[in-house]
Amino acid sequence: MTKRALMGLILPAIIGASTAFAQQPTLDKLKLVSIKGGAEYKANPINNQISGAVVIPATYNGKPVSVDYFTGCKEITSVTIPAGAQFSDVYSGFQGCTKLTSVTFQGSDTIFSQSGKAGNGVRFQGDLSIAYQTSGAGTYTRPAGGTNWTKQGGAMTPAQQPAAQYPLAQQAALDKLKFTAIKNGAEYKVNPMNNQISGAVVIPATYNGKPVSVDYFTSCKEITSVTIPAGAQFSDVYSGFQGCTKLTSVTFQGSDTIFSQSGKAGNGVRFQGDLSIVYQTSGAGTYTRSAGGTNWTKVQ
Repeated sequence: MTKRALMGLILPAIIGASTAFAQQPTLDKLKLVSIKGGAEYKANPINNQISGAVVIPATYNGKPVSVDYFTGCKEITSVTIPAGAQFSDVYSGFQGCTKLTSVTFQGSDTIFSQSGKAGNGVRFQGDLSIAYQTSGAGTYTRPAGGTNWTKQGGAMTPAQQPAAQYPLAQQAALDKLKFTAIKNGAEYKVNPMNNQISGAVVIPATYNGKPVSVDYFTSCKEITSVTIPAGAQFSDVYSGFQGCTKLTSVTFQGSDTIFSQSGKAGNGVRFQGDLSIVYQTSGAGTYTRSAGGTNWTKVQ
């Protein structure tokens, strides 16, 4: 195989792996605060030392998220803002984020203010607010420290692509999940919003900067797939996905999931069938079964 042909195989894999993570909300960098009597949340940075990519979730605990103050977060390099997002008040935004060179708007309906408009330099350093009002959804870039933002042309960027194209790093389905602080706030346990949730469920690795443990999803009969992050643990001896009769695909993103204090779990405890045991042998990856079946097979 020629070097050119080899690179043709390697580069798409590298690009796919790196951009996939742009889809997932960066919950470990964000502080979500309930506002308007619990009707929505506003997103702030955990602190102004956060760095790299920041991805704002569209919803949190089933409620819409507005963008609050990220002022002076000098190490942020890129931001992804979901469709339908709004800024929380007249001056909230990303002023003083001197290393911010890429902003992706996933929709053309971001609300900058009650009037829907915002002047140059209010939300972002430079003319991005005005450029977006004209050109809509997409990725805008500038040189470091610059004030002129340019929309990137061509195909949709990975941050705009549907998360389903990246099954190992899907966007956490926050609108389907309920988080409860445990261990004096040192971590959270995650449950379903209700047992009518359906389709894909993606458990985030962290929430408000704290680790997440998997609690009871028993009898959520409409769940079809689950993604469990590396390092996850189950909250107690019987928590899991028993009775999820339509669940046919489970992806473990790491080989270190903790099923119990001993690290082991027998058949049928966490999942219907032999998945707990098969995973102990075969580690990270995606496992499937036929609907209602008990034998799980790792996808090669």
